Amino acid sequence: ACANARPAPRFADAMGLLDRMLEADLAPDEYTLVALLKCCANARPKRSDIAEKLFKAFIGPVRLNEHVRRQLGVAVPRDRASALCDWATSERPECLVPRRGVQRRGESGGSNRGRGGPNRGDRRRGGGGRGGATR
Repeated sequence: ACANARPAPRFADAMGLLDRMLEADLAPDEYTLVALLKCCANARPKRSDIAEKLFKAFIGPVRLNEHVRRQLGVAVPRDRASALCDWATSERPECLVPRRGVQRRGESGGSNRGRGGPNRGDRRRGGGGRGGATR
């Protein structure tokens, strides 16, 4: 909630929540980092300096996914965001390793089509429901 608040008196609230998380030994994840970067981007004036520090502090255990990349590009100038991502991939390559138990698309060796996958019967997505019956 703090991440999308404007104007940004909520910036201090978000930093306070982060402090409480860390004190409770709760590790930030990608979602946490994206929310913090949003707070930095929405602050007036924009807090690019804090965004960069947060990124450097948490990237590694926190994965460098597309959401993190995109929000970093909003929180800091694009050329700096690109340089930070390059730094992260060379200095902290663990940020590129997918989380255990999570598979990327195409890595499972097959598709879910015809196997009763998660979209089975989902009429909105053209899934395989019961012969066109509607409710």
